[in-house]
Amino acid sequence: MSVFDAMVMMKRYIKNCPTDQMKEAAKDDFLAAIREVLDVGYTWGRRHPLPFDVQEFRKLPKRDLRKLSNMLLNA
Repeated sequence: MSVFDAMVMMKRYIKNCPTDQMKEAAKDDFLAAIREVLDVGYTWGRRHPLPFDVQEFRKLPKRDLRKLSNMLLNA
């Protein structure tokens, strides 16, 4: 999985949320999950889980995870 693939999946998920409030909540959950993967190596218990296999996601270099986090912040 590439950073681009992960971003496309997250944007698609956010786009399909029915309300603006839910879109913001999903974006916040994704950011928190990415930070959690960076800090402790796993994530769980979110209302909006990451829309892809976290095991594949964890294989990305930390540099790419930070890029993904920055892309979400600017989205």
